[in-house]
Amino acid sequence: MVRHDGATVKARFLGGYTLTIGGRPALAWRAGKATALFQYLVVHRERLVTKDQLYDALWPGKRPDGSSSLKVAVHAVRCGIQGTDAVRIESWADGYVLQANSLWTDFEAVEASVEAGRRAAARLDRAAAAEQFRLAVQSYHGAFLPESDASWAADRREWLRTQVLQALTWLCELDVAAGDTWAAMKWYRQMLEIDRYAEHAYEALAEIHEQLGLTGQAFRWRSQMAVVSGNFAY
Repeated sequence: MVRHDGATVKARFLGGYTLTIGGRPALAWRAGKATALFQYLVVHRERLVTKDQLYDALWPGKRPDGSSSLKVAVHAVRCGIQGTDAVRIESWADGYVLQANSLWTDFEAVEASVEAGRRAAARLDRAAAAEQFRLAVQSYHGAFLPESDASWAADRREWLRTQVLQALTWLCELDVAAGDTWAAMKWYRQMLEIDRYAEHAYEALAEIHEQLGLTGQAFRWRSQMAVVSGNFAY
């Protein structure tokens, strides 16, 4: 993965989408299918994405007449990235490949930190695992493409959320075991910001507050859990 400080093209997907090329915002094709096409190709870069896959991703349930709509979107993206060799779209008989030699994305930075933390935890290197999991949590600036209702974006959104919640769970357990309840409470609260239905986080916060003698706060956390659980029931 290309380092953030050296990347020519930087695409941020978390908490909203922004794209910079050579340090400048890419504004020429922010709207329409061109942006969605580029986002999809970035996520699936350096592998062939068939035209059928692109139609399903960009025009779900309805195929445009002919292939003009896809060609227009591809042309718009190529115009938008013109002037940089950091990324380019290659045309193949069955589809397209986005080649990238200087591209950084925020969601992949989060995933890389989670994976590094997982490997460190597997070899029982708690310090390294904690460092990587903290970095993953700090780098997670919101949901993946929150404005997109595309199924492929929703799938990636949930997978990223799962990975960050795993990192938070590990950090919570580490701090609880070390007796650092204040740090653990911070992680549990962040967990609820990502997943308001995480009942174990409410219960853990209630138990910690009880241990601190803050029974009123413990009651409030359990009350919040009851409200959320009731709203979720169907």
